[in-house]
Amino acid sequence: MKGGFVPAKVYQVIFKAKDPYILAVGSAAFRDAASFFKYETQDSLGTANPVANGGPDGCESDGLSHSGVQSAPVISADDVPASLWRVTEPPAQHLALWAQMYLPYASAYEFVQGKPGAEALAASLQLGPDAVEDALRHADEGDEAVVDRAQRMVIARLDTRPHHRGVLVSAALRELRDVALARHGCEGVLLEADDIDFGATLCSQVLRDKQHLLRIARSDALSLIARAQALTILSELHLADAAEIDGEFERLLPLDDGWAQVSQAYVAILERRREYQRARQVIERWLPPRRGFSIIELIMRAGRARMLQMEGNPQEAWHELEPLGSSNHGAVLMRSAYVLSALGRHDEAVEMAQRRLARFERDWHSLTTLLEVMWRAGKREEAAAVLANPPFRIDVEAWREQVGPAFARAFREAGDERAIAAFASLRRPGIHGRDLREMAVAIAGDVRNSLAFAMLSSLVDAGANDAVTLVRTAGIVRLLKNDAAAHQWLLSHLQPGDLFSTAREMYRQGQDVPLWEALPDPLPASIMDWVWLLRAAPARRFPTPARSEALARHFASPQGTESYVIGRYITGLADESALKTAARRTSVAWALGIRAESDGRKDDAIAWYGLAVGGGDWKEPERGFAGQRLARWAAEAREATADD
Repeated sequence: MKGGFVPAKVYQVIFKAKDPYILAVGSAAFRDAASFFKYETQDSLGTANPVANGGPDGCESDGLSHSGVQSAPVISADDVPASLWRVTEPPAQHLALWAQMYLPYASAYEFVQGKPGAEALAASLQLGPDAVEDALRHADEGDEAVVDRAQRMVIARLDTRPHHRGVLVSAALRELRDVALARHGCEGVLLEADDIDFGATLCSQVLRDKQHLLRIARSDALSLIARAQALTILSELHLADAAEIDGEFERLLPLDDGWAQVSQAYVAILERRREYQRARQVIERWLPPRRGFSIIELIMRAGRARMLQMEGNPQEAWHELEPLGSSNHGAVLMRSAYVLSALGRHDEAVEMAQRRLARFERDWHSLTTLLEVMWRAGKREEAAAVLANPPFRIDVEAWREQVGPAFARAFREAGDERAIAAFASLRRPGIHGRDLREMAVAIAGDVRNSLAFAMLSSLVDAGANDAVTLVRTAGIVRLLKNDAAAHQWLLSHLQPGDLFSTAREMYRQGQDVPLWEALPDPLPASIMDWVWLLRAAPARRFPTPARSEALARHFASPQGTESYVIGRYITGLADESALKTAARRTSVAWALGIRAESDGRKDDAIAWYGLAVGGGDWKEPERGFAGQRLARWAAEAREATADD
């Protein structure tokens, strides 16, 4: 290159190949052979399937690196597309091979054939469940979708000891958030494990087994923390009323030791009920005479101060905390900051919060405590300076999940005017408008919709007219007024160049009504088929006569753009053969997931969505759609299970 390479730049070379060789089709051959033995009675030449009666129950393909590919016969180029797409006819059991052959992304390929990959590790019978986490961490290299699939493979291996099943059930809940899978794994744990097995408590929770939880809580052979945990689960799942929970804790409280595990669990339950006086009394029953203050005693005394403050007595709370200040304990410092703020001693409150942050520099509780007491003290410029140069990185999600709620708490009892002034101070170098947008969204979730609208409107007026901000703001207008007002507001702020990203954001946020009604009519030809594709996807899951008729009219022609063809498939006006020539493979995988879900084929839908996430480029919107759908589905499954 003229002048040489610049190390700070990334170079991309794109070229067209002429008459390329067809390579790496061996996996397709292995896949088709397995499919033939499982599903077919004879091949295209009439040769009978020798194991057609009943068919094999499973198939195992083995080989190191590319050995399987190199030993396979080569098929003609004309046969490749049809062969690849046959994988969608039976349940999607060979998606990894499909990903390797059809998706041109290293992540999909490498985890199938090389390294040996997360799935190969998970499938290894020599790999015990206790070693799964380390093995997956070694193999995944950041590809979460592949790790999820691998974990599912491991969790499905229920031919292990009850202790191992408990490990796998825990992974199903905490890593995959799949309650149904965890329930399946638990069926053996409670049958084979005694109450000392740690999986028993977890599985009792998953299966909502009240009697087993009570048996754990009443077992003298178990630790106090396990027994208190069982009662906490009973309370959280509403499997027992308050009186029954109270009675069980009263049996345990006389047994509580210096770790205060029973008392702390009971106090947490009483605080959730807002029974602050009773919670304080439980703490006072445990507290010993003052004697140098152990760590547990410091925590419990800070808890007593919290209950006193919640009862409306901050002065007595400070009398409890003041002698403990020299301990420099985190719980004491944080509660002292809040109590001093409630007493109007704002400078002391800020100093106390700064002491905690100095000790716990990368702790969210420390940072949000400091921000809250600064905002309450009217020190908005100081709070803005902290956020512009924070002690650790604050990502977009943290602005929504941490900073936003702290802002809402600080101004819960203050007027919107003070809050808007504090928000305006945050518009400075070092703080991105995107972060302020997510902060405002958290305010709306705190039922301060008028304040959230004022905050977002100030961003829009300052030039933040990106699709996410516009759609979120229109959503708040809908909450404050109605659909018509929201649509009118959105149309008044939309620019012609925003329509593509705005439609995408409407779909991502699940705002189906504005996707149909709040966009200009007619749509520009350049994005028309894309918008109708996005309209077809939710209409497939939740059809209405009017929308079905509109989709049928738009997709009446058998030919069109790629978005048009994929939309026809989602709508049900075309079959999978129409997708063979599609170049946007992530979009196709997402569309296959939409159809599978609407047809009631949940396992296939999960597999196709997972493939779109695992093989898709992060810039492709369908990859995000698929990932969002999987996450939402998991949440819905948890909620449905909780209501069983």
